[in-house]
Amino acid sequence: MSFLLPSAENLYRILCPTGVNCTHGNTNLAPEQSLAVNLSLGGQITFVQRMLEWQLNGWDRTVDNLITTAPTPVAQLGAFPAGFTRTFINIPDKIGANVAVKFTGEKTANVTGFGPLAYANNYVVDAGVYVYLDQARAHRVTLRLENLLDETYATAVNSAVLAGTANQHFLWQRLAPPRTVQLNYSYYL
Repeated sequence: MSFLLPSAENLYRILCPTGVNCTHGNTNLAPEQSLAVNLSLGGQITFVQRMLEWQLNGWDRTVDNLITTAPTPVAQLGAFPAGFTRTFINIPDKIGANVAVKFTGEKTANVTGFGPLAYANNYVVDAGVYVYLDQARAHRVTLRLENLLDETYATAVNSAVLAGTANQHFLWQRLAPPRTVQLNYSYYL
């Protein structure tokens, strides 16, 4: 949990040294309050003689009364000295973003016909942004980029016998998805 009081500038700025496009203070500002939670849980299990890795991540942050600037409201035009075109305001948390970096260490598989083979040993970066479309936070649009750096890496390796041969193996890899873009709309009841 964090707490940020408005600065003296946010509250009381009345000077405009440049004479143009200045931001006027607002004595009605409320303090910002935010709460961030980041949870992660993972492990390994053996299933049908194969090692499986799993991971569950969760992240959320809310900010109430975010302090920012906005154009001077029409009702207040002329109320500020010349040169002031903006004022400080509080806005509810309407936007958010996240970035996740996952490292998978080197894995080894004993592949028939090829012996022990190393694979994985890679980083994957995912990123997302969201925006609420209304004050009640009922409508949300999320844009998410998975595998942001478009890394090519194997999540599994194995072999199979080539059709029509007695014992000729070929190596195959299960590749992770390439860069993927998701655009989601959510409605919360």
